[in-house]
Amino acid sequence: MKNGLLEEALAMEYEIKRNIWIGVGTGSLFLAAILLCLELFQTQHIEKPEKRISFVAAFTTESYWAMACGGAMEEGEKYNFDVKGLSSVEMSAEKLIANLESAIYSDVDGIITYGMRGSEEFVQTLEKADAQGIPVVLIDSDVDTEHKLGYVGSNNYLSGQRAGNEMAKDCGGKGKILVVVSYLETANQIDRVAGFRDALEQYPDMEIVEILEGESNVTMGQEVIMDALLEKPEINGIFCAEGVSACSAGYVMEKLEKDCEDIHVYAYDYSGPINEWLEQGYMSGTIQQDPKGMGKLAVRMLEEYMRTGTLAEKEIYTDTALITKENLEDSKNIDYGSMDIQWHYY
Repeated sequence: MKNGLLEEALAMEYEIKRNIWIGVGTGSLFLAAILLCLELFQTQHIEKPEKRISFVAAFTTESYWAMACGGAMEEGEKYNFDVKGLSSVEMSAEKLIANLESAIYSDVDGIITYGMRGSEEFVQTLEKADAQGIPVVLIDSDVDTEHKLGYVGSNNYLSGQRAGNEMAKDCGGKGKILVVVSYLETANQIDRVAGFRDALEQYPDMEIVEILEGESNVTMGQEVIMDALLEKPEINGIFCAEGVSACSAGYVMEKLEKDCEDIHVYAYDYSGPINEWLEQGYMSGTIQQDPKGMGKLAVRMLEEYMRTGTLAEKEIYTDTALITKENLEDSKNIDYGSMDIQWHYY
């Protein structure tokens, strides 16, 4: 009798535990099913980039282009644009065009790039993008073509003119000036040198004695500047029409221990080394541009066109500032913070 009752009690206990485990298991399965459905829903409804934009830089060895691309990426996030940076480690027409071709082949929704004047192949590449319905915004350097959407950048002629007026003033209206560019055919520097030259023409005793190419290479720039100063000791002014040659001139002045009382140096762009040379008197002044602002405004231009099919302005000039030892604090008015960009090389 006792054995029968014991067996019956054990059977009841087993049944109770079994029902509990079934309930727990069923609940777990139900919960797992709910979580799976939520995951599938979220996967299907994750906000994908609305537009794909290629930022094709001139080259990546200068922080200027990282700041411009960073500005485009930062602004692109506001519109759910996926902005990717394409570039090469050296300034090359062939590589710039190859990167543009890659962007066009990828059928991106828009392109931001550097304008290469005097290159028929560059214009043909823009024409190809236009035919495929891909709008292209030029920044930093403009090209006269109907196949671009618009231009965003400095007014290169006026900023060069301003540098020329300051140079003439520092030289007391009498000077032999060396001009350094990256390449003679570079569009933005053609405009800067034109403005600089026109300013000097107001002073009969101001003369440009030579225009040299530094090929966007700091070491080469130092060599050509040093050679020119040794060959023409009468030079009392150097105008660097872009940022790389500005660094070349700074290193030369520092090495020769020449301050701006001996040779007046005016340049383009702003960086830590240029700030130090201004403070130490090796450099007279620099035209600070706004590359980050260029990138942001270029994205806004693309967004406006994609949204409305038209543009209120096709040409937008960004701010510049003449920075000297006396107004170094003004350099903080333009965002020149460093940007860490993951460049894509093709």
